[in-house]
Amino acid sequence: MGSNFNFHREVNGQGHIFGDHGRIENRFGATLEAEERRLLIEELVQEIKAHESELPDPDGLISRTEELDTELHRDEPHRGILRRVVNNLTLGAAGVTAVAEAVDKVRKALGLGA
Repeated sequence: MGSNFNFHREVNGQGHIFGDHGRIENRFGATLEAEERRLLIEELVQEIKAHESELPDPDGLISRTEELDTELHRDEPHRGILRRVVNNLTLGAAGVTAVAEAVDKVRKALGLGA
């Protein structure tokens, strides 16, 4: 038996599933436009470079940032890889507030939690 839907106004939002066999896909990173993604990563790199003397491994952080950028450019970025890289960036920030805040912006933009 099929379903009937009667919409009389505009339907907005994310995650709507209509129909008997509705399906929704989550594509992490896909919600970020390329320009927004580029700006967030650029901001993170700038903060790492600005505070490199305070960080235990700034080169490692730059490398993790490049890994993040590479994963985000894939057709279907893998959530587990994104989470691991962002967690490594958080640990690498080593209490440097400006770097930690830049990482947190990336985390939130990717929908990887608070």
